[in-house]
Amino acid sequence: MGKQRPGWQKVEEEQRELMESIENGSQENIEEEFGDLLFSLINYARFLQIDPEGALEKTNQKFIRRF
Repeated sequence: MGKQRPGWQKVEEEQRELMESIENGSQENIEEEFGDLLFSLINYARFLQIDPEGALEKTNQKFIRRF
């Protein structure tokens, strides 16, 4: 895959923590870890010079067109 950009390791870390919470945690812990994963993805978008809100809106529009 080549050189990873700064911030991607944090996305992977938060994803692992979410999976652990799903297996072991309470709904409150799952929600917290899900929020952490979303935050890390939004932060990673900054490194990619992507507007995360705009990217999500484009995906929403694509979904609407399909269905």
